[in-house]
Amino acid sequence: MTDFFISYRTADEPITAVLIKHVLGNRFGAGRAFLDNTSIPLGVHFPPVIEDALADCRVLIAVIGARWFEVDAQGLRRVDDPADWVRREIISALGRGIPVIPVLVGDVKLAATDLPPELAALPARQFLSIRLRAVEHDLEPLIDRLSSVIEPDQAEPDQTGLKEEADQPARSGVHITFRERVQAPGGVFGIQNNYRR
Repeated sequence: MTDFFISYRTADEPITAVLIKHVLGNRFGAGRAFLDNTSIPLGVHFPPVIEDALADCRVLIAVIGARWFEVDAQGLRRVDDPADWVRREIISALGRGIPVIPVLVGDVKLAATDLPPELAALPARQFLSIRLRAVEHDLEPLIDRLSSVIEPDQAEPDQTGLKEEADQPARSGVHITFRERVQAPGGVFGIQNNYRR
């Protein structure tokens, strides 16, 4: 079951999106957070997978950085394109009435006047700001807030052994060693999307 759907742009904040997926996996269980880059199997027709995850998720986390409003080759903003996947994901979650949490990276600000009408409700959602130099610290409130979404008996510890010791209770927050995986050659981005988001 997908509890958390992470929406992001690959040209904007992909590393932040993967970091959030990593943290949620450590805290709640590897399968509870959906991130297209790591959650869609190779060779699978992706639109139905994304749509199913959107229909099942209980929270959508919208990662928004400085390039989220980028324009295409024609000078048009992608967020204004009805076919834009990020736009479609957020509209779907808003339409379902589930929590939509904007995670604003750096100095990004959201204003209804900067958004298409379908997304005008997004700035009114309680958001979380994270600083580029303090990501580990700033993500901790997100984990604390999401803990109230999942009942304690539903949370599953991550069995992959990525960062937690077997005899230690799961911890909120971010483990510094994750940076080593991101910065390593290939990092956690070994699979590239074959569609634009």
